[in-house]
Amino acid sequence: MTTNCAHTAPARDGAIYAGKWLWRYPNLALNLYPDGMTVERFVPTGVRSTQIVYDYFFADVSETAAGANTDKVRISGDVIDEDRRICEAVQRNLESGIYDTGRLSPRHENGVYAFQQWVRESVARCP
Repeated sequence: MTTNCAHTAPARDGAIYAGKWLWRYPNLALNLYPDGMTVERFVPTGVRSTQIVYDYFFADVSETAAGANTDKVRISGDVIDEDRRICEAVQRNLESGIYDTGRLSPRHENGVYAFQQWVRESVARCP
């Protein structure tokens, strides 16, 4: 079973981030940027809840870079909060019956599809 997934985004005008995002099933992600990296660990806290633990590492940890590094962590937190709100809204819509599941986008959601396959294969091996 393949249990890795990678996504790359080149630097573009106006882009907040450029880098490479690597996932290792079931609960680890490495986000690599030109000036550092983030390690994400996904920790189940219940049947319907998960905590994501973030560790930030910067290439430049000098006092001169401290303000910029703090800003990057703050911006990351803003994106994380936005993603969390989206996920919670989708879950509410699924549970209420408003949203009927359908096909994933083959162009944009290959990672989601791969993860779902890994979960299916893992569950199938459970006694």
